[in-house]
Amino acid sequence: MKGKAFLCAVAGLLGVMLILATAPGTALAGPKLLVVGIDEERLIQLWPHWERVDAMSYSDFITKTVSDLQLYDVIQLGHLDPNSNISSDAGKALVLALLQAGKSIYSTSLFNNPNISFAPGSVSPSFEDAGDEVGAIADPAHPIITIPDPDITVNDLAPINYGLHGSFTNVSSNYTVIATSGTTGNPVFLASSAFGPGRIFLGSHHFHGYGNLGSVRWVDSVVKWLLGADQPTLDIVSVTPSGSNLLAQINIADLNGDPLSGVVEILQDKGAPDSVTLETLNTCGKDLIELQLNGTPIGSLETDHVGDCTCGFTDVDSIKFSGPQIAANWNPGGTNTFTAIKTITDPALPTALAWVKAILTYEDSTTQEVCVFDQPGGLNEGCNEQDFCPADVPNYTFGPVSSSADVPPVVSESYTNSTLPPFLNVSSLPPGPYILHATATDGSTGVIEDFEPFNHGN
Repeated sequence: MKGKAFLCAVAGLLGVMLILATAPGTALAGPKLLVVGIDEERLIQLWPHWERVDAMSYSDFITKTVSDLQLYDVIQLGHLDPNSNISSDAGKALVLALLQAGKSIYSTSLFNNPNISFAPGSVSPSFEDAGDEVGAIADPAHPIITIPDPDITVNDLAPINYGLHGSFTNVSSNYTVIATSGTTGNPVFLASSAFGPGRIFLGSHHFHGYGNLGSVRWVDSVVKWLLGADQPTLDIVSVTPSGSNLLAQINIADLNGDPLSGVVEILQDKGAPDSVTLETLNTCGKDLIELQLNGTPIGSLETDHVGDCTCGFTDVDSIKFSGPQIAANWNPGGTNTFTAIKTITDPALPTALAWVKAILTYEDSTTQEVCVFDQPGGLNEGCNEQDFCPADVPNYTFGPVSSSADVPPVVSESYTNSTLPPFLNVSSLPPGPYILHATATDGSTGVIEDFEPFNHGN
């Protein structure tokens, strides 16, 4: 497992910066595997990165609770005895509970057990193609296929590696079919992340050819997918006092070893504002300008001005919103997004819109501005241009608008190559509650984020 653990020291009342000191030699703890039954898949030999591997019989496993198995990241349900009680209602309930608790399940138990009712959702065994070969990759875009470089192909699953002992039928939509049989076209590899944070992989084969490169590539990819390698991980573990400072720990990891980039920033934590003022240039037309908070409308401005729009200095038009709808839609301890929507009310009298600004006023009378929409062309960017045509350049649009912007952080720094910025300057921040916010992406997957509240200057 590749990754880094980062330690971040947050300056206290007398400090002037939030210091981010990396510890590049510190690796995250490796994943832990529990093998239940017989390890015919050789996950231990073919994936040598386990930090810990334990074994357990099915009779013991069925008596355990999720809490008992909390240590493990992946649980392999090995070949079953035909009378194994894992196929009971209690076994199915335990497997589902483990998936819901974030534990991943790997099983190719179809080898000698026709009862696979432990699998959540709907899936039935078939043995009409026992002894067949893998015929085709059914989902070439699935991460199990694309995590390796180059992608997994049928050649990696050649007969020397896999002898099918059947296939699956009556497969519910909760599962993705990864590959199919060469004779019947039935699914032979299934994967799902639909039953909880944990993931499940089901195979209908008995593994052969342990030393073959294709075997190694396949097992490496499946295990990485079970551990979430198709997306990086990010965790702000804690922000705790340390002398006159605060100490924060951020863990980021990428199983593929891809360099991560993102931001580390500080958000205000004053709670919902008492009021929000929508500002825009006083304009012509009759369009409606709606302001939303986290996807819910909190108010609107009807321009309702008839006449020609003219260039030159223009006053600001505004409307103030207050009331319970702001607090009800505010996201405490997280990101808050404002959206400006301009709807064409009368095509004969469209509104020229240059920008939309939201001004947040908090209980302590402090304010914060969010530039929600800013039409390109102004000389003063950031929702501050007061001329529709500065330097004879149009700074407006008559068309519909849908634009969003987050409430900006009070301090923010970006990072690349999995290396945090050296510090964040907090010299201008007054004492009070704040939120440490971090994001990460490998450039090919979506951005992940985490938040952690802390007090500055206390």
